Amino acid sequence: MNSDPAVKKLFEECNRTAQKFTSLYYQAFDKRRHDLGAMYLDNGLLVWNGNGASGRDQIQSAVLQLPTTNHRLNTLDAQPIIDETTVGQATFCITCGGTVKYNGHEDFLHNCVGEIRRSIALKVVKTLFQHRWEPYISYIIK
Repeated sequence: MNSDPAVKKLFEECNRTAQKFTSLYYQAFDKRRHDLGAMYLDNGLLVWNGNGASGRDQIQSAVLQLPTTNHRLNTLDAQPIIDETTVGQATFCITCGGTVKYNGHEDFLHNCVGEIRRSIALKVVKTLFQHRWEPYISYIIK
């Protein structure tokens, strides 16, 4: 384990940021979906069960087509990304999992891996969602 105080501070910031950001993100996803596109970079990426949407406008359009959701997170892990491509911008990889209800129906497994970056404000770089339930394939982003 690295005992460098700067590295420790970065990991602490990463954990605080991940907890706060995922709470805001899933509140928007479940209750204010019309605001979700603004949380992405202009060139952000959303992959939903293997189907992608790129760019803020396309992401916004895609998530508005999905059925109503109620997410419950059971796990959350966050790691800072430290390399030459992120110099000067705090960038974090967030992995979370839990359950989601569609249109109020039973819970289904949910996994998400996301990357967020802070330049002026926190923005989603990309998210990869995987939901395990076949009948909702018709709602997948085309």
